Amino acid sequence: MVGDGDFSFSLSLATSFQSGENMVPTTIDSYYDAIEKHKKAPGNLELLKQLGGQVFHVVDATTMAANFSLRRRMYDRIIFNFPNARYCEDFEAHPDMIMSHQRLVHGFIGNATKMLQPRTGKVHVTHKTQYPFNEWELTKIAYQCGLMLFEYRDFNVGDYPGYTNKRGAGSKPDKPFPLELSKTFKFLPLGKSLSTSRTILHLEVRVAVVGGFLTQENSQMKNKKDD
Repeated sequence: MVGDGDFSFSLSLATSFQSGENMVPTTIDSYYDAIEKHKKAPGNLELLKQLGGQVFHVVDATTMAANFSLRRRMYDRIIFNFPNARYCEDFEAHPDMIMSHQRLVHGFIGNATKMLQPRTGKVHVTHKTQYPFNEWELTKIAYQCGLMLFEYRDFNVGDYPGYTNKRGAGSKPDKPFPLELSKTFKFLPLGKSLSTSRTILHLEVRVAVVGGFLTQENSQMKNKKDD
């Protein structure tokens, strides 16, 4: 999981799975930066470790494919919730700010495509869709990186008990931000049939969530609805 702030999204998934043994959360922050920014980070990290999760710090989403500890695996899901180059609420509509966000997303997706399982790999990006965030043109960036959109659905924070989104930067990094009109964009490689990339019985699913964590899960769900 990439971009998870205080690791509450990672912990929500691990709690839901009743195990974090196959989860590898990652963050751009060092351990000390993370616990300084987010008051619940120490407790969330401890609970993740108790559930078997392995956390990596100082992982850059735009260069993660070159990270030796991560590139040894290939992943079925790579997830980035609310990518943001830097939090600057008053200037989100400025062209330079939009370009900064686009460079981040392009770098992330470009790296993510190198880490996907050939048969089952997908990239999920959760993002706000109102102006100026729709100016980022996520689907265009994904297409430039060799991915196509196959699903687009509402993001319901209530589906992830305990998760609290964080700004992660600025003067109040531990504060949440509004999530209205947020959607999850789901991409798969160009030319890949969705029917051939569904989860099958006993398939080991490795999920990478950027900015917050990289995860793996063992799934026994056949033709899982939420691809």
